[in-house]
Amino acid sequence: MSTDVPPREFSSHAFLESAVFALDRWLRQRRGVFEYSLETQCVFRLELRPSDDTLVLADGTRLRAGAPVLALHLWNEHVPLMGRSGPTVAWAHKTSRAIRASLHELARYLAKRSDLSDVRVLYADVRVSGANQAERAARALGRYGFETVSASVDRRRIPQRMADALFVLLMAGVTNPCTLRSAPMRHANLRVFISRAVLEQRYGGRGADRVTSAERPGVHAPAGDDLVASPEQMPPGDAVLDSESPSHCPQQ
Repeated sequence: MSTDVPPREFSSHAFLESAVFALDRWLRQRRGVFEYSLETQCVFRLELRPSDDTLVLADGTRLRAGAPVLALHLWNEHVPLMGRSGPTVAWAHKTSRAIRASLHELARYLAKRSDLSDVRVLYADVRVSGANQAERAARALGRYGFETVSASVDRRRIPQRMADALFVLLMAGVTNPCTLRSAPMRHANLRVFISRAVLEQRYGGRGADRVTSAERPGVHAPAGDDLVASPEQMPPGDAVLDSESPSHCPQQ
């Protein structure tokens, strides 16, 4: 079942939107990023890949370089739409509920996938513009069980960092334009981790049965290196940049 059709209409700047979504589809297929849920409230997709790092998480979970991990990618079209008035309390709560629901769905999905039983760690890449924003993003994601690990480093070259930052900016601009608000290029990366044990403990119980999971992974997902948990689209406590909203931002 294809879920490429966005859940809301994108009417302005049609040529740019078509180009960005075409590039997004190509990148997803190239990297093998897939949906794990068919729910429109789900704001993440997955990529199975080898770990870049050897590290130990706070709960004692050990990860060796080359071991299988799951990367969470932001499903931009499903992120709650921000209105002209910016990041309101209602928007923040809706986004937070969507993240928690997505993690419940993920715990349920993994419980059904015996072929992923050797995956012990999941992570997300957060594009940030500096140390202060990275600290705020880490605190925000810490509320959901994610943590940072000093042993993890960003090995991307500067041209790749700039290309990734530009794509994140373009994707946010065509799916949720009011999140930009004169956002700078976010060329730095914050990688946050959650162990499977913590995921199951926090999200594997009540609430997980309310979701509809995809039985098999497809080849669809938000792409880029990466759109994972972009800071301008995160829950309360995140750094949201202030400026005049674009003229095509919807009314809230």
